[in-house]
Amino acid sequence: MKRQWIAMMSIAVLSAAMLSGCGAEVSSQSSETPASQVSIPDAETASAVESTADTADASLQLGDQLKKPKKGEEIAVIETTQGTIKLRLFPQEAPKTVENFKTLAKDGVYDGLPFHRIIDNFMIQTGQSSSTSIYGGNFEDEFSENLLNLRGAVSMANVGAADTNGTQFFINQTPADHFPGWDNILNGYRAYMQNPEGFTQVYGTWPDMSKVTMEIRELYEKYGGNPSLDGAYTTTGLGHTVFGQVFEGMDVVDRIAKAKVDENQKPVSDDYKIKTITITTYEG
Repeated sequence: MKRQWIAMMSIAVLSAAMLSGCGAEVSSQSSETPASQVSIPDAETASAVESTADTADASLQLGDQLKKPKKGEEIAVIETTQGTIKLRLFPQEAPKTVENFKTLAKDGVYDGLPFHRIIDNFMIQTGQSSSTSIYGGNFEDEFSENLLNLRGAVSMANVGAADTNGTQFFINQTPADHFPGWDNILNGYRAYMQNPEGFTQVYGTWPDMSKVTMEIRELYEKYGGNPSLDGAYTTTGLGHTVFGQVFEGMDVVDRIAKAKVDENQKPVSDDYKIKTITITTYEG
């Protein structure tokens, strides 16, 4: 049963590696720690772990990404062929990523682009594979301990290696009823602790359960999402930068996720596109 659940989780990890259409490159760890020495935060220690987190914006706490934006806050409105998706942005936590996204949106780079990779119950992805960021090439990851790849989180796609962000982004779509459960993820983590290097070579990155607090567990159990993508909480330190959150239009995301796709997860219809992305202020 353990092997079955590890295999199921590895599908999500391998799917994440395909977010940019390229194979993943993961770093290996050679040290081995007995599984009996694994330290997992419990309900009592979780708050202490969270209180020591170094955050770029003290006003943004774990879970706050799910709140609606404040009046006057800058947001992104994505008009698609399937409806409207509205995003809250987090420039305090991911300043370079948000600036890249906003500038590309204002320049019309995303206008007319398809959601070229769709995996139902995982994510929908868009962006240009041939263009570069506003910084003239790939730019660095901006992982925040306060932002998670929860359902509705908007994150940068990469090639499975550190600091390879460009123009492509995806919206996490995994619902809570498709979350495999922390007991199963913990089984995989214990296997990792028995042989970190061997496990990483086979399965890639994995949630580091010595860092995952009770609050994080509860958020994923309630809302769904993909914890293996959280760079601040993975065994390899690899992941995907969260820079936004859908606060309106998840029904549109789900509709796009249901598109019929080919063997490469590309929609067989061309009716799953971005029309425009507008950067505006939230009026409530």
